[in-house]
Amino acid sequence: EGFDIDQFSWSKLQELRTARIEKEIESKQLSIEFSKLKQKLERLDGEEVVIANCISEIKASRDLAVNSIQDLESNLDVVVRLRQGQDEVDRDAVVTDYSEALLLPISVVSKYNSRIKELGKEKISILSKIKLFRRKINLIDWEAKHYGLEARHFEAYLTD
Repeated sequence: EGFDIDQFSWSKLQELRTARIEKEIESKQLSIEFSKLKQKLERLDGEEVVIANCISEIKASRDLAVNSIQDLESNLDVVVRLRQGQDEVDRDAVVTDYSEALLLPISVVSKYNSRIKELGKEKISILSKIKLFRRKINLIDWEAKHYGLEARHFEAYLTD
């Protein structure tokens, strides 16, 4: 009819069953963590490829710029005659040395000049605010002194 098991065997069976369930839960958690880490690894591999491509593009651009600079340094035999005020190289009496001179596009100079003007306008507006604030403080001080003198005047006037 039934299957009869002693208490010790039954408790051991229950312990083994509980241990197996815990191992299955742990296995499931580890597999979930493994899948998350695998997805993260795939994402990082993709980002690595993108970054490697960016680095190679930047290196190529840098090499091109270095080559252009070397060409400009070695092939700059022509001295360009510039309008007065735009040639800012120190002139010697006999020969002007252009070996360390740079030619800058007008757009670069204009950009820096416009930024300098913006900063100057900001500074002027701040100084104007400070001036108005000080003017108001001086006016308040004057009024306080004036009212103090008036008070003394009226006290003297009324005591007489």
